[in-house]
Amino acid sequence: MSLYCEIEKLIKEYKSLGISDELNAQEYSNLLISSHSTRIENSTLTLEESESLFLDNITPKGKNLMDTLMTKDHFVAFDFVMQEAKKRRQIDLPFLQEIAGKVMKNTGNIVTTALGTMDAAKGDIRKVGVSAGTTRFMDYKKVIPSLEKLILDLNYRLSNNNTLKDKIKMSYDAHYELVTIHPFIDGNGRTARLLMNFIQQYFGLPLSLVFAEDKQEYYTALRATRENKNKSYFYDFMNQQYIKFLQQEINSLQS
Repeated sequence: MSLYCEIEKLIKEYKSLGISDELNAQEYSNLLISSHSTRIENSTLTLEESESLFLDNITPKGKNLMDTLMTKDHFVAFDFVMQEAKKRRQIDLPFLQEIAGKVMKNTGNIVTTALGTMDAAKGDIRKVGVSAGTTRFMDYKKVIPSLEKLILDLNYRLSNNNTLKDKIKMSYDAHYELVTIHPFIDGNGRTARLLMNFIQQYFGLPLSLVFAEDKQEYYTALRATRENKNKSYFYDFMNQQYIKFLQQEINSLQS
C-alpha cells in the first residue's frame, strides 16, 4: 500500500468517527499545531504550558517571555489562516505577508540596510541575504519573482486538483517552496507550515503538522530535497508525519 493510500484510508476512518463540535476541534488543532510549530523554532513552552496559555491566558512561570509571545502570535495567525481558507481566499503576496506579519507580530525585529528598512512584524519581504545553519537561501533579488511564480502555480492548483493525492502534494509543495524561497527576515518556517494548513483546510482535509520531536528529521528531509533536487524526500517525511498524526487522533477518538 502506498503512503497516499494509507493516508486516504486513515482520513476516511478519522472522518467516520465524527467531530461533534467543530469549534472545539479547531481550537484543539490550533493548540496542537501552534505548540509543535513554535517548539520547532526553539520555544521552550511544553504542550501543557501552551494549553494553559491558550485556554486560560496563564503565562508559564520561569519561561522566556519571547517564547510566550511567539506562541500567542501563532494562535492568532492560525485562526486567521483558517478563516481565510473558509472564505476560499485566493493566494497572493499580501496574504502571505499577512500570515508572516501575524506570526512575528510581537517578536519581530526591524532590520535596516542600505536598501531600506524591513519590519518582520509587517511581513516585509527581505532585502538581505539569509542563512540557517549551513544553508544559505536564494539571493534577495530572486525572492519576488520566485514568489510570483509560486503564487500562480498554487492558485491554478487550488482550482484544478481533483484527487486526494494531488491536494496533499499541493499542501506539501506550498510548504517546501515557501520555506525554500525564505522570503521574510524571520518566521519563514511557521509561515510555510501555516500555508500548508491553509490549503488543507481549503480542501476540507484534516490538518497535518510537523512533530517537534521529529525536528531533526524534518531538517534532514528539507536538506536532502534541496541537495538532490528531488521532492520525494520531503513527501515521504511529510506523509509519515501525516500518518502519525492521523493515527494518533484516531486512537484518541476511539479511546
